[in-house]
Amino acid sequence: MKLTSIAAGLLAVLSLDAVAAAASTAQCSSYISYQIINLYKSGSVFSNPNNCAKDLGGLGYTAGFVKFSTKRGDLFQVVDDFKQTASYKGEFDAYYSTLEKYASKHSGSTQNLDGLCNVWYNATTNPDFYTLQAKVAQRLYEIPSHNYGSSLGVQYSLTYAVL
Repeated sequence: MKLTSIAAGLLAVLSLDAVAAAASTAQCSSYISYQIINLYKSGSVFSNPNNCAKDLGGLGYTAGFVKFSTKRGDLFQVVDDFKQTASYKGEFDAYYSTLEKYASKHSGSTQNLDGLCNVWYNATTNPDFYTLQAKVAQRLYEIPSHNYGSSLGVQYSLTYAVL
């Protein structure tokens, strides 16, 4: 059943690629990348930037539209970048040092993070936090994979998305 959902989602992604054909390869591959990530991680091509949950697979907490995680440290990157904005009001202060520690140790622990998802959800109402997720995903994942693809001579947006 999961294979059928994945196949249907991939077809939807490819259809969306055709719609976005007028866009540049980088923009198009970015769009497809998010769709594929969402399909793989949540079974849907639609993203949910205010999504947050304990991950049962050992990633600690996962949150945001590309499922940033405490274990990979990218969830901390979002929080750290948000803390540098003028609109930050201390929302994550109670969790900051714990997230920083888990990120540095690549720990999937969820200890001392009770309530994190409520804070994440509320923070997504802030436009800076909302758009920051895309900027962090672009910096950590899109740009490096696009540069790698360019060095290999990749020409198609779907190939960039896979990278």
